[in-house]
Amino acid sequence: MVPKVYLETSIISFFDTPRGCPESVARRNWTWQWWSQCDRRFELVSSVLVIEELQRLSAQRHGDTWELLRHVELLPVPPEAADVAGIYLSRKALAEATIADAMHLALAAVHGIDIVLTWACRRLAHPLCLNQWRVINYELGLSTPAILTPLSFVDGECGDDGK
Repeated sequence: MVPKVYLETSIISFFDTPRGCPESVARRNWTWQWWSQCDRRFELVSSVLVIEELQRLSAQRHGDTWELLRHVELLPVPPEAADVAGIYLSRKALAEATIADAMHLALAAVHGIDIVLTWACRRLAHPLCLNQWRVINYELGLSTPAILTPLSFVDGECGDDGK
């Protein structure tokens, strides 16, 4: 079975980030490297929430960014996801999180996603909050996806044959 990867907003936004600081340039390069080497090893999904966030971030996204999303399945946003996100926030399962952050993780859990790919680890995968998130998902009978960055796959660690 091919693992499902949920592309969170920060991943898509790094494809055409105008920021030139070394950290942003590195993240953009790692994101492109992941996409060119690893994307075909996964079933890529995202959501309309990502599209809405990208539209708010910049009205002038490059066409290539939107083209990338054309080939990604957009998950439906069931009412259950909002309920789960509310529980995450009320029980402080995410550090510095907004409702949008909680919704991404709730969608991934509700849809049984294997990996959430993100650069927003401080908010979505804070070490002091991860266990609380796992406990809530367990209590709700939901899966808990891994939260990874493209850097996790650099140097050929994209799949079973190491390429």
